[in-house]
Amino acid sequence: MQIIQNIAAFAFLAHFVSANYAPDKASQINFYTDEVCTQYDGEIAAWWSTSPYVANINTGSQPSCFELSWPNGTQSLNVVGEWFRNGTSYPITTPNAGCNFYTDNQCRNEGFGANANHCLNVIDDDTHLPFIYAACFGFES
Repeated sequence: MQIIQNIAAFAFLAHFVSANYAPDKASQINFYTDEVCTQYDGEIAAWWSTSPYVANINTGSQPSCFELSWPNGTQSLNVVGEWFRNGTSYPITTPNAGCNFYTDNQCRNEGFGANANHCLNVIDDDTHLPFIYAACFGFES
């Protein structure tokens, strides 16, 4: 039984997709074709000085509300990377950082936050509408 559990755990880890840093990148959201965030399907990012902008928590700047435009077949998403402006990564579980997801293009309805510890199905269970917009928040330094 223990061997089967170990194999299952390894199989789950084998599908994990990490984030790749690029200059000026602040947050990365990955898309998946399954409901448990293991079958990578693509990604989108928020940036420090290029649209879509991440909000700088240090200064109180406002984030861009941007459309996710995920690939066909996407069923789930999560935030997989957060970086300071200088490119150093910080824990995705840092309070107040990460991305919120919304069903409206103003990012004003009740959003749902997600980070690497939370795999979010792209359809809201309450409204049955897709989470197709995001606003991300990060620390400049």
